[in-house]
Amino acid sequence: MRGCMGTVKPRHKWLYHEIVDNAIFAAFEDNRFVPLMEGELDDIILKVETVSKPEKISTLNDLDPDRYG
Repeated sequence: MRGCMGTVKPRHKWLYHEIVDNAIFAAFEDNRFVPLMEGELDDIILKVETVSKPEKISTLNDLDPDRYG
């Protein structure tokens, strides 16, 4: 993984604006990773996930990173 970004609640009216903003941040501004370089564009795989309403949990043990990331 080279970058990861998302929001819990939308900041824009349209989903595609959210995707574009988050993709740009993940590729170039996520300081946990080296920014994406032009020479890497042919080799990258983009993944976009959307989620529905948040689910309530009872304890932190309910958070499964294999399922929820």
